[in-house]
Amino acid sequence: MDIKIRDFVSDDAEAVHAVAMKAWRVTYRDIYDATFIERYVNTYYAPEQTTQLARRVREGEIFFAVAENETGVIGFCNMGQTQQGMKLFRIYLLPEFLRQGIGGLLLAKGEQYLRKQGLGSYFCFVHNANELGKRFYEKQGFHHVLERDHNDEW
Repeated sequence: MDIKIRDFVSDDAEAVHAVAMKAWRVTYRDIYDATFIERYVNTYYAPEQTTQLARRVREGEIFFAVAENETGVIGFCNMGQTQQGMKLFRIYLLPEFLRQGIGGLLLAKGEQYLRKQGLGSYFCFVHNANELGKRFYEKQGFHHVLERDHNDEW
């Protein structure tokens, strides 16, 4: 299986939405009800909203990459600057591609971007009930900082 990691372009917006919907339905099925998941993904991963990020990717303002194979986009990763520092906003894969090293490839590409920006670290939040996500981040070398927990974030 050949996996290509490349910059997000506006034509990827529909595929990113589809990946997000499938990933959220699996990742969060025991945390949120189906109505919440549909509404959240349709709001925060709406293709018309995501399309607007392509310009920022082209200009190097943010990191947003997709993983694709011969069938199309199978995952994505998005990082950007916040007041607290560089943040991993989102990383999702189609469920059938989990545990194959693709998430690690996406993070490695994001970390290359960070180094080019002169940044040595970044952070993320994960829902405290998202055991799949917590295991992934720990495997990737993230460290849980208890003091930064708030509400349902870990």
